[in-house]
Amino acid sequence: MTKELIVATVLGTALTAGWFIPVGIEASYTGDRVYQSEMISKNDVDIHSFSLLGRKKEIEVFDMRPASLNGEDLEFDISASNMTTTLDVDVIPVDKCIWEYNGTVYEGDRFNRDKLSGYVAYEDGRREALKDFTLKYAPLVFGGGSSEISVETPFGTDTISVEAVRVTGIRMDGKKTIYEGKHKGKDFLFTLLYSDGTTRSIPSSDVYLPKFKLVSGKNHVTVSYNDRPYIVTVEAKSRRQ
Repeated sequence: MTKELIVATVLGTALTAGWFIPVGIEASYTGDRVYQSEMISKNDVDIHSFSLLGRKKEIEVFDMRPASLNGEDLEFDISASNMTTTLDVDVIPVDKCIWEYNGTVYEGDRFNRDKLSGYVAYEDGRREALKDFTLKYAPLVFGGGSSEISVETPFGTDTISVEAVRVTGIRMDGKKTIYEGKHKGKDFLFTLLYSDGTTRSIPSSDVYLPKFKLVSGKNHVTVSYNDRPYIVTVEAKSRRQ
């Protein structure tokens, strides 16, 4: 009985006098808000060991390894002094990616990657430019109406729809007076007529127009542009005049 009392007294005295016997460790994140795809620094993590009496002691040397890195939380396995714990860090996820193709797009325009820009919108309202993306598909030349562009980002694959102003007709004007007889496309100047009233001159090499023959008066000629045919009226003069 006396020995047990002495041992208990010595142990109690040791514990209250400063002995620290850790029974576990705990971790907490002290840094700024974390957004999806961001990582945290060990400098923003506090690690403490704790005793049965609730006393704590800071640990400066520890190992931290990611256990889960999904879009809504970060989970790390923490180990120090032969003890382990788990650290969960809340993450603000991405709500959506917003894409813009700058400027008015017309049928026949070539795709320009420099005109494509994206922004990441997070669930808390924050937005930031999206610089890291890979172009998976884009048309070489825009057709009339809607065209799709596909991009890969750290947050997944996005499909972007770009509307192009349609060509509604083509005008053919002779480079000089047009007479009846055989002709080639290079004998004419071609102008695209768009649905918004815009016009654009194009070289004869941009249209498909095989050799054709004109008669005196009005002629209807089929000209193809961007794989679509257009009926163009061309007037030719008689050589007998």
